[in-house]
Amino acid sequence: MIINNSILIKITFASFLFLASQLNANACPNCRDATRNSPEASQEEQYNEAKAFNKSIYLMAGMPFAIVTGFGIFLRQLLKKNQQIQNQ
Repeated sequence: MIINNSILIKITFASFLFLASQLNANACPNCRDATRNSPEASQEEQYNEAKAFNKSIYLMAGMPFAIVTGFGIFLRQLLKKNQQIQNQ
């Protein structure tokens, strides 16, 4: 099975759009102390802050795996293409 570049680009773009649509920035890490120490911070704001921290941790933990997987797929395609050229 040969995957041409246009299909690979479409899959990558669709994956990026899916991941971007799932991210919701409710609080920035620099505002952590300001929200927590603010007397008018509601329970919802504190919940949104915790939710944003969790999402950022998942993103940072998952990114190395995504990079290694992408590099592995790229190398696999190069090796398959090289093998097909040698067999011809």
